[in-house]
Amino acid sequence: MTAAAASYRTTSAAFPLAAAGRPEMVFAWKAAMQTIRLVDRRSLVRIAMILIACGVAAASAGRRGGLAGTLAAFSLAARFMSVLLAPQAIRIDMRQDLQHLELLKTWPLPAAAVVRGQLIWPGVLISALAWIFLTSAIYFSPAMMPRIESALRFGVGGAALILAPGVAFAQLAIQNATALIFPAWVPQGAQRARGLDAMGQRIITLGGIWLALLVMTLPGAIAGGIVWFAFRPFVGSLALIPAALVCSLALFVEVIVVTELLGPAYDRLDLLAVERAE
Repeated sequence: MTAAAASYRTTSAAFPLAAAGRPEMVFAWKAAMQTIRLVDRRSLVRIAMILIACGVAAASAGRRGGLAGTLAAFSLAARFMSVLLAPQAIRIDMRQDLQHLELLKTWPLPAAAVVRGQLIWPGVLISALAWIFLTSAIYFSPAMMPRIESALRFGVGGAALILAPGVAFAQLAIQNATALIFPAWVPQGAQRARGLDAMGQRIITLGGIWLALLVMTLPGAIAGGIVWFAFRPFVGSLALIPAALVCSLALFVEVIVVTELLGPAYDRLDLLAVERAE
């Protein structure tokens, strides 16, 4: 009795990789394909249907209190979690690819381009999540904050939409810098260390990342504050939007500078400095 031959089926990539272009897009394409393969599309459809049903129910319940206010509060909390905590969970960057460092070292690519490429897809993904939750929070904000004038709500909401990508990319740059400078602190593979010591290490690392994020945001916040002070007499609360734009641009400039500075650290990184998963 002969065993049945195994059959394999290949499918085309959702987003074909161009034959020429920036080297950073290779890593963005790789991370995007990995995300598409891991995410169950049927689960996404179910989640989208639930969110749409909740939105329709909230809209029919009125714009003051009730379900609409609950959705506004949930969306606002989810926005902060997506920007501040999602970079910890979405690890499709240098923290994951350190286990393939011997392969990455053979690619004839500039070190800074490798580091930048690792940031693109997770930064875009986190920014998209933040924008979805922020848009929902702005839409339902009258139910949660009925006494606040609409200009202030739209000014704060628009500023938060503009700041989300800059904060996400800045935090990812800090985390990838930690992975390159202190590779032994980055867990490899699917296993995660457990216990009080591992929890304490994660808390210390998270506190250090947020402190570094605060330091990176400070120059942009000062420049944005100057812009806000200059435009506030003319447009009122909407001056927060150009101020946030200046702050976000400053964050992106700092991210580019950080990736350039991390190039030598990537070149000097020894293969033996990375702990392999058991």
